[in-house]
Amino acid sequence: MKINNDRVAADDTTRSSLKSEALFVNAGLDRTVVLGQSTSLNATSNFKKIVISEVVQTLVSPGVQTTFPAAFGNVTGQLVDMFEVANVTGISQSIAGYSLSFYGLTQTADYTYTFPSGAVVNGNGVVSFLTNNGTNNLSAGVFFRNPTAGGTNTANNGDAFGIVLRDISGAIVDVMATNG
Repeated sequence: MKINNDRVAADDTTRSSLKSEALFVNAGLDRTVVLGQSTSLNATSNFKKIVISEVVQTLVSPGVQTTFPAAFGNVTGQLVDMFEVANVTGISQSIAGYSLSFYGLTQTADYTYTFPSGAVVNGNGVVSFLTNNGTNNLSAGVFFRNPTAGGTNTANNGDAFGIVLRDISGAIVDVMATNG
């Protein structure tokens, strides 16, 4: 059996469930329905819903906008990096307890940021994470690293680095790397 040329886990009529590998959907156990009757089907998916969607090293200008978003605070003239985490579904998702770990040239994280209680990414929306000092704005979806005295406002000062996004259980949700 195929769904839009998608290979299913079991390809015979005696299968006990249907799993779509390309769509990451599990339709559950098979059901027998008498002609003319209806049934309800509940499908589950482990499709990655939250992703690292943008990395801007050394944010120095607002780009095509004339000003930075107000929730960013005064970032003009600061060496600050900005990262976006996106929700690719139409349903709001909590990211409270999710973490972003930043790795330089070692296997030990340079620092880890954990999103606070109440942090949500709206359906098909993004939240921004900035590496400078500021006050988290839950409603605007803007979060700040607030480095300690002597710390740097940039993730890795233009060098190669990687980011790991983990869910509340510590499972890896997404990763990205840049060559500076």
